[in-house]
Amino acid sequence: DRELEAMALVEKERAARMQAEAQALAQLEKAESEQAALRAETSARLEEMEAKRAKEAAARQHDTAQLEAQLTAEREERARREAEQAKEIAALRAREAEAEARAAKQRAEVERLAREQAMTEEQAREQAERVRKLTG
Repeated sequence: DRELEAMALVEKERAARMQAEAQALAQLEKAESEQAALRAETSARLEEMEAKRAKEAAARQHDTAQLEAQLTAEREERARREAEQAKEIAALRAREAEAEARAAKQRAEVERLAREQAMTEEQAREQAERVRKLTG
């Protein structure tokens, strides 16, 4: 009877740990999915910015007859836009780094739960062996 109770308790603990591990894995998958989405968003935004810059450069070369004041105004606006874009890129990279940090944290949690599960199973085997020895 004690052996059955010990086995039931071990099984209950194992099920709880497996559920915790499954939840941690789901969170890891979510974090990695968010990280991939942010990387894709960052890449798309960078490509869009590069295309826009290339288009602006071509337009500037075509309009060489513009007045110096217009060129100065364009340069100032371009510098402002590039500063905004750099700020956007930095924000996207910060979000990506946060997503990477969350994914690393989830991976560490999954590894910790796996180690804990292995230790618990070993303890359960040892406890079951002690119960068997005690009960004959």
